[in-house]
Amino acid sequence: CSSSTTPCIASASAMPTARSASCSSPSPPPPRAPPLPRPWEPTILRLRGGSANSMNAFDGYEALDNELRENFDTVMKRRFVFMQSFQIHGGVSGLFDYGPIGCSIKNNIVDAWKKFFIVGDAMLEVACPAITPYRVLEASGHVKKFTDLMVKDEISGECFRADKLIEEFCDSNLAKEATNQNQTRREMMVDLRKRAGDMTIEEIEVAMSEFNITSPNTGGKLLKP
Repeated sequence: CSSSTTPCIASASAMPTARSASCSSPSPPPPRAPPLPRPWEPTILRLRGGSANSMNAFDGYEALDNELRENFDTVMKRRFVFMQSFQIHGGVSGLFDYGPIGCSIKNNIVDAWKKFFIVGDAMLEVACPAITPYRVLEASGHVKKFTDLMVKDEISGECFRADKLIEEFCDSNLAKEATNQNQTRREMMVDLRKRAGDMTIEEIEVAMSEFNITSPNTGGKLLKP
């Protein structure tokens, strides 16, 4: 009997230890990483000093100063993120070559833009050639006249397209003088509006002087185109 109780006592003393070990709380799981944004949900970048509550809400935007901008451009060019096109021949303003990193960034932006509109808004994508035939440019008026004449406000220095300014002036005055009996002046304004897009510098000067066309913002005199 004594020999049989000894194993029982030993086993009984071991059982609470086993139960206490099995009932102990498990170690907490490792923290989960935040979910990655879906490709059709572009991340809203937060500008320095600003808050981004929506796609168009960027208040407190802080522009880069000249020194920081120069340093940024230097790093981008040194690492060949982008480079001005034809730089060894003097370069061309507005044209850039992209290096390996720049190509990846550009492709990611284009891919996110496409997925946002094509997948998110259910639009259809089309691809058109970048080269335009001569007859298309001729029909659009770019062959005959490509330069838009500008006039400057003498007071504020603000510039306006001369043809659009004349058109807006004629529209405004024709609406105001709808009941005016001066039929000759109305016909002159109608004719002036039709010719506004094809007028020469001399014709614009004569029209501005004859109809006393001034700056729409300050009412000041406009300089010659």
